[in-house]
Amino acid sequence: MTKKEYLIKLLTALEWKWPMAAGLKLLIEYNTLNDQTIDALQHIFVESIKFVNDQESQNALQKSHDFLQKLKERERLHKEWEEVELDEMLENI
Repeated sequence: MTKKEYLIKLLTALEWKWPMAAGLKLLIEYNTLNDQTIDALQHIFVESIKFVNDQESQNALQKSHDFLQKLKERERLHKEWEEVELDEMLENI
């Protein structure tokens, strides 16, 4: 599953708890994702948590923020692993 697919799935789950999710989902579906977009989305989650009075919605937004952090970390580790793997392959040539 790609980053884009993960984010669309995440925002689909939030649509009933957070009205802004539907609009963000549309933007992500029709736009290419880059790290700046994901960082902006994380920032939106963090800022929205401060202004949502409903505890259930706050928890959902916090979990979404945590999910994005894990997704970015996973991507970073994957890139590092690919580089190590490629370096090892080069050494064997």
